[in-house]
Amino acid sequence: MDAQRPSIDDFKKNIETLFGQSLTARASEAAEDFWNHWFSFSELIAQRSLTVNVDALQLSQIFPQYNRYHVWKGIGIIAVVLGIILALFFWKFGLVFIVAGIGLRFWGQRLKFNDAKEFAEELMKEATLNPQERGYARLCGNYIAGTIRLVSPSGSAIWPQFPSNAVTGEQSLIQIKSA
Repeated sequence: MDAQRPSIDDFKKNIETLFGQSLTARASEAAEDFWNHWFSFSELIAQRSLTVNVDALQLSQIFPQYNRYHVWKGIGIIAVVLGIILALFFWKFGLVFIVAGIGLRFWGQRLKFNDAKEFAEELMKEATLNPQERGYARLCGNYIAGTIRLVSPSGSAIWPQFPSNAVTGEQSLIQIKSA
């Protein structure tokens, strides 16, 4: 075992602990691939060349604290529909509701963007400050969950590709080995 990275078993246990369930065969394969390219990821993170793109919908499904944008977008849609109906009878009130609904939808989009940005910054901060314990495990675990996409100057990786595709520039998918 290298002094700068945990054993592969400890790394997998960290991911399992974070998400509260054991890894599937495909997820285990991805964790091993991430672990095998640990130093390449470390170098990219140190150079600030690894970018994390967050899937806001997946993020809000996995972590409920990030789903507040749904409320504002929903209220916006309701306001627009009410505005259209009201415009048939009282066009001034209808116009106010339509404008308010559009504003609420934009506010929801802004919340969605800010939450995704905050989550990505939090992940990268932890990966920089605490890579051995939780940082890389959170990064890899969220990749496996489909919450994030890894992007570097060399390439990108999105689940179910190998995470090392972001380092190597390849586009290989994780295949389940049949027994």
